Amino acid sequence: MRALWVMLTALVVSCLGAGVAQAQAPEARPERQVELLIFGPGDDVFGRYGHAGIRVVGPGTADRVFNFGITDWTKPNYIQDFLTGRVRFWGNARPWERSRQSYVKWDRTILRYPLALAPAEVDRIVSRMEHDVEPEHREYVYDTFRDNCATRLRDYIDDATGGAVRRAVENEPLGPSYREDVRVAFAAFPSLLILTEIIPGLPLDAPRSTWERMYLPSVLGEAMTRVTLTRDGRPVPLTGQPIVDRVRSGPEPLTGWPDLGQAILCGVALLLAGAGVALRRATPRRRARVALVWWSVTALTTTVLTVVAVGTIWPDMQENWLLLALPPTDLLLARPLVAVARGRSVGSPRLVRGYLLVRVVTTLALTGLAPAVSLFAGPVPPRLAALAGLWLFALALEAPAEAPVEPA
Repeated sequence: MRALWVMLTALVVSCLGAGVAQAQAPEARPERQVELLIFGPGDDVFGRYGHAGIRVVGPGTADRVFNFGITDWTKPNYIQDFLTGRVRFWGNARPWERSRQSYVKWDRTILRYPLALAPAEVDRIVSRMEHDVEPEHREYVYDTFRDNCATRLRDYIDDATGGAVRRAVENEPLGPSYREDVRVAFAAFPSLLILTEIIPGLPLDAPRSTWERMYLPSVLGEAMTRVTLTRDGRPVPLTGQPIVDRVRSGPEPLTGWPDLGQAILCGVALLLAGAGVALRRATPRRRARVALVWWSVTALTTTVLTVVAVGTIWPDMQENWLLLALPPTDLLLARPLVAVARGRSVGSPRLVRGYLLVRVVTTLALTGLAPAVSLFAGPVPPRLAALAGLWLFALALEAPAEAPVEPA
């Protein structure tokens, strides 16, 4: 009997001890979590592509958002800096609720993608972002397609997961070109669509991989749902479907006709061709005056193209084959056109006509090869407009070589 009481006493003491130990054991602390934030397009020009950020929440850190898409839109010479690839952006970290309220005010859709990352992976991402928002490190030279608010987050996540993001998308088929993306983004802005067809060069027309197109926040978020990580020997999705935090209440901002810029330039080509037909019976002086109007447009265009191509560090602006259809040498046509407009003879008429013939052949070849040869890929409508303008120049300069064109 005594042995039984000893056993019962020991059992009670051990249970009490376990209870005390359980009561004194510290509770398991939740780890920091990160969310990929995708903000939908907005109404303003700067918001047409949408935006992306990373939210960090958990013990030992404030609920904050890291954002790498900040710049000074009012800075002098901003457009010049943008075209030459010298615009500076920077990153910061703001409280989540303040950031959220800003996008609510701008009526932007907000999607949240919780990322299933290990604590060490979270620490690596947060450490890199904290380093990159420090005042001495935060600025970077912005590139719309290669280094922006979305590509930086893509690279952070890919680095922390040992390249899992790139591996998930590297074998996917090529998608639209950068120029096609730009057309969709600015479909509601005809002037920007026209500039899109003229200023950017050849690299903008190459088909792009999913990895490259993840510069778009929407593509970044959607691609992350196809990334898997290996946990304990089994695949685990990096993220699932997004949490819809907020839905835009206004109409869809990405409206309009993406090909409107091309249509306008085709219309310009037809207008120039029609002007040429109408001027066949006009006096040489009138033809020259009309041609000088078009020469002014082409002179401005070719000057901008040349300055941008020479001064930019953007590869998309450097290789512009439109310069073969609107070369700087066309500026030399001003002298014979002004002479005819003033009723004087054209100096060296054979030289001028020979130059125009070479220009027509070059522009025809450039236009005809565009759909078939990748080297000459790019918008055709600007080249058609240049070709029609050459006809105006030829009509204006077809006067007799020696005699005055018309009495003053």
